[in-house]
Amino acid sequence: NADLNLGDAYYFVGPEEARTILVDVWRNPPGAATGVLGMVFPKGKSFTDDTWSAVITFEDTGYVSDDDAKTIDYNEMLANMKAADEEQAPATRAEGYPAGILQRWAQAPTYDAQKHSLVWARDIKFDGMAQDTLNYDIRLLGRSGVLSMNILADMGQLAEVREAAKTFATVGSFRTGARYADYNPSTDKKAEYGLAGLVAVGATAA
Repeated sequence: NADLNLGDAYYFVGPEEARTILVDVWRNPPGAATGVLGMVFPKGKSFTDDTWSAVITFEDTGYVSDDDAKTIDYNEMLANMKAADEEQAPATRAEGYPAGILQRWAQAPTYDAQKHSLVWARDIKFDGMAQDTLNYDIRLLGRSGVLSMNILADMGQLAEVREAAKTFATVGSFRTGARYADYNPSTDKKAEYGLAGLVAVGATAA
């Protein structure tokens, strides 16, 4: 019930190839590929190049209310998310994977109430990496869930990825009947959290 209009600047790979890249090549835990619909790369680039990529998923959360959009304390959220990363790190290392610790917002969460899109970016330090990792998250809210586009890159690519994120915030769209405005409170499932929870859950899943 959603479309990605990528034009001729990007290309899409399906779930099987995406899993190979995420788990076998990039050494993420197998859970990182759960629910991944595919990945998007800039045209002419691949996962072997020094480039960014976007992981595409659909989160079957139900309708996410945006009533808390103007009341969220993102500084407090940042501190809580960093503490959660530090608490989880020993278990991740024990499983043989590098741990990632959130450092700061590379872009604080911003919500477009007209497009019903939420965008934020995180600076994450992974064990053994000379350069921090950049996770740029784009969420498009729909009637029954959220289309997620998570751009992965190095912090040195922040300027380039920031421009790409502006484009990616507009390439996704829900079809008629699945749009945010189509929500029917008398029949449709509603998520147990709002925008703040969406950011927190997105950080856990990335």
